[in-house]
Amino acid sequence: MGYIFAALASATAYGVADLAGGLAARRMSVLTVALIANIIAALVLSVVAAASADLLLSRSDLGDAVIAGLAMSIAGVLLYRALAIGPMSVAAPITAVTAIAIPVVYGVLRGDSLSMVQLGAIIVAAIAIILSSDDGVKGNKNATSNRWNMVLIAVAAGIAIAVFYIYFERLSDVAGLWPLAIARYASLTSLFVIVGSSILLGRLSLHNFASRQIWMPAAAGAADAAAILFYFEAVRHGPIALVVTLASLYPVVTVALAVVFLKETPTKRQWAGAGAALLAILVLANS
Repeated sequence: MGYIFAALASATAYGVADLAGGLAARRMSVLTVALIANIIAALVLSVVAAASADLLLSRSDLGDAVIAGLAMSIAGVLLYRALAIGPMSVAAPITAVTAIAIPVVYGVLRGDSLSMVQLGAIIVAAIAIILSSDDGVKGNKNATSNRWNMVLIAVAAGIAIAVFYIYFERLSDVAGLWPLAIARYASLTSLFVIVGSSILLGRLSLHNFASRQIWMPAAAGAADAAAILFYFEAVRHGPIALVVTLASLYPVVTVALAVVFLKETPTKRQWAGAGAALLAILVLANS
């Protein structure tokens, strides 16, 4: 049961990170947001790892952590871009559904046993995410074209997140929490290369990092670090298919926060999505 609460805590933290990161990406460049968020997350994870355990990494753990980190950097840039160009209540759910599907298939192919009740709850959770993606806006042709661009970017972000989920699950128990910090530094390395190249090419200005809104990507990074810690705890004690499903319910949190802070009005389908998410959580918690 403990892994269920950890996975739900991860979903809550991811929802907060999405809101803060998405708002920041509307005020400054996506690369700036991703870099600042990753720096803060790396610092948080390093402190936690240093305080919790010694560094006991095998070559396999190191390789998995680096791959997870690179996937994380790609996912972060793509997700913040999707959140910036489209409604948060649409981009986040699309990414989440994609991020659920791949690890679930991976877990089943690997031999994880799921009851029919659990499989049904996973399907209900996916439906809940899809329902919560309805923002009630039909838009014009230009908006529709922009929406499809957002959808493709959100799907790509979901694939990268799925890779991150899978490679973190592969880490050995003796590795402690250091793989989380190492993964984040691998992510930071790739982002520094991208940001540095953008500055040299004149596509990004250093003034972006002096914005008064810098607290938003910083908050996103702190929340993201918390989400990763909760996810890592959950996946070490529960099957990846169920853990990823629960952790991927973060769009419900994002939508709820958007309603409270952005005054977005939820549609009937979004209310139904919230109800379906609650049903899935209750079924998985008691299965």
